[in-house]
Amino acid sequence: MITSALFTDRGAQNLQETLRYSAGVTADAWGLDTRGDASTIRGLDPVQYVDGMCRLYNFSPMARPEVYGLERVEVLRGPSSMLYGAGAAGGIINAISKRPSFQDGGEIGLQLGSFDRRQLQGDITGQLGDSGNLAGRLVGVVRDSGMQTDEIDDDRIYIAPSITWRGERSNLIVLASYQRDDTASSQQFLPVVATLRTPPGCKLDPGTFLGDKNLDKLESRVASATVLFDHALNDVVTWRSNWRYIDAKTDFLEIYADSYSNPEYPFVFDERRVVNRNIYGVKPNNRILTADNSLQFDFATGAFAHVLLAGVDYTDFREESSTFSGVTTPIDTYDPVSTGVVVPDYLDMPDQRSTKTGVYAQDQIRWADRVTMVLGARRDRVVSKTQGMPTRPTTKRPGAWA
Repeated sequence: MITSALFTDRGAQNLQETLRYSAGVTADAWGLDTRGDASTIRGLDPVQYVDGMCRLYNFSPMARPEVYGLERVEVLRGPSSMLYGAGAAGGIINAISKRPSFQDGGEIGLQLGSFDRRQLQGDITGQLGDSGNLAGRLVGVVRDSGMQTDEIDDDRIYIAPSITWRGERSNLIVLASYQRDDTASSQQFLPVVATLRTPPGCKLDPGTFLGDKNLDKLESRVASATVLFDHALNDVVTWRSNWRYIDAKTDFLEIYADSYSNPEYPFVFDERRVVNRNIYGVKPNNRILTADNSLQFDFATGAFAHVLLAGVDYTDFREESSTFSGVTTPIDTYDPVSTGVVVPDYLDMPDQRSTKTGVYAQDQIRWADRVTMVLGARRDRVVSKTQGMPTRPTTKRPGAWA
């Protein structure tokens, strides 16, 4: 677990940077990439969760989580399909949003940094009213910044109000957030023979931009609402019910060097300067409903203490998207001036919908504070639909045991 105090002291500016120095984690697996937080756990790509529920379901670009709005980041190493279903063999990254506190507090800060970075941020929390049962919190970020890559902005507006209510046996937390990013792809795919394998004086600058400043963009808007509820039915049984809805829209267009067709010599002419370029664009609109309802039983059988968890989770993922890809005009890598670019027409993709219902159970058994054994099972039913095509066969996964 990495607390906000720890990754703030380290100067983390995105989710993947919070994971630096975490055992078994390669935080910046592919370097800085504005399209997503690319980390690996035990050499494998993890699944990204927020507040205990999956956030990303495919490779469509979506605004990355704002680290100033996080309370902590948890790393679950190893397979976890017993509880979380379609996870990853390497593990799971779970980001926990800031929650309201009944202790009054707040801060306002200003960041100034390299590449004309200017960020205003604020966080205020405390009790609401005199009942002692209600608290609220408001977190906000406004950033105007450039990046290491020339001509690319890293602008963001983020606001996250939240409220919590606590009763004698119940707790309710409602989290909302709105985020708007204005940036572009920081990955320029510069030719390796012009960056790492060059004679002295011929290496490209790391900030070289080979796209088109008037066309390249990664504009993303994400709005979400989360409800977290728990109620102690008695001293043994606790009911938890978590829900979240995400509405995300992205407009992504990238012009990048063709460093793949012939990586040993990608240049068009013998002067080792001009390279061909590709163009790609996508406009995904994602709507995601997630729910997780469970019962927790705390009891003992003789010398053995049990924490038994049983529940049902549900996901409804929908995507409407349009895209294009092709080849565009070449560019001089040492004097990059983009001209003659024509953006093709977007092609509407078939609408996608995927629903998943999972039933799970887990028993954590502990003896004498020395020995722990975990038993669990899970079964999922997944249905995927593509517009204009028959429904895919239902996928069922047998239970997992550990």
